[in-house]
Amino acid sequence: MDYILIIGTGSLYLRFFFMLFSDSMSEKLPLKQLLSEYDLEIDDIRWYLSVVRAQQLLSYEKNFDELVQFIWSGKLADSLHNMEEEYLTEIEDQLDRDILDETGIREILADAYALKNKRKWNSR
Repeated sequence: MDYILIIGTGSLYLRFFFMLFSDSMSEKLPLKQLLSEYDLEIDDIRWYLSVVRAQQLLSYEKNFDELVQFIWSGKLADSLHNMEEEYLTEIEDQLDRDILDETGIREILADAYALKNKRKWNSR
């Protein structure tokens, strides 16, 4: 399964926190409740996205020059800045536009939960 890392601006960061902690979430799919249901925190989402990004970077194995260009251009650094907040904001936006449904979010969160458990198991 491929995931797209969304790059945005600081205004998305603020919108994410407003949406995540707003009481109006009860009218929409409760992303905050789903994160809680899966026992996920923002750090777990950051770990999940780090794994996804690492897999993407490893896919450059046969095209070294393209990888160097990606790093040199600053695109890698840009994609890592506030990646977890912006990713969750994009999920919320996709929900609002009916591009993504609860099943899709649960698949993503299940993957994130599995990686969280793997990380905790490996750190023992």
